[in-house]
Order: sequence, then structure tokens, then C-alpha cells
Amino acid sequence: MKRTAALVTATAVLTLGTGLTTPAFASTAAITTVRYGSTEAQLDNNPGNGAASWIWVWNPVKPAAVDYEDYNGNVHRLYVDAGHAATTQPPVDIWRIRACQYETNGIGYYFCGNWS
Repeated sequence: MKRTAALVTATAVLTLGTGLTTPAFASTAAITTVRYGSTEAQLDNNPGNGAASWIWVWNPVKPAAVDYEDYNGNVHRLYVDAGHAATTQPPVDIWRIRACQYETNGIGYYFCGNWS
């Protein structure tokens, strides 16, 4: 009887442990992270809150932006001031994003990394 109880307890712990860790992997698998300079941006096409997608951008020292393109070819840009973060929830799935940051370089312009 003692051996059966130990086996049932071990099985329950293993089952609970698996059940608790699986959703974390599922949710992070949908996230794409891109960086350019000190800018970081993320895309999640399965945010779990009912929205089609979720986009976030942050830069600790410079104004920044994230460009995002949907599957219909529409490109949008989300801006953020230095030291701040911003999010948006487009009503459609997003195909790709790229991180950008403002550089003065004499003319002042947003330079961007590659699309991902």
C-alpha cells in the first residue's frame, strides 16, 4: 500500500509539473524579438488576450520606433521617446517587424535593422 501511494504521488507531481511548464513554452514561442542599436522590439501574433497581435518597442537612451508589416503589405510605425516603452495591438496578424532608432548624424533620421 505504501509503495502504491508513493507511485501515485510521484505520478501526480510529474503530471502537475508538466502541465505547469508547457503553457510557458507555448506562449514564448510566438514572440519575435529584434534589436537595432539600443532599441528592442517584440511581436506576438498570439498574445492570449483576444487581440490578433501585440507589438512592443523600447529604447533606454534614444527615440526609437518599430516598423511592422501585415500580410496585406501595409506598413506602420510605432514611435517611442527615449527611456520609454510603447505597445500597440493591431487588429490583424503581423508578418514581420524591424527595430529603428533616431540618429542625429547631421540630418536626424530613423535608421533601422533588418526585417524579421
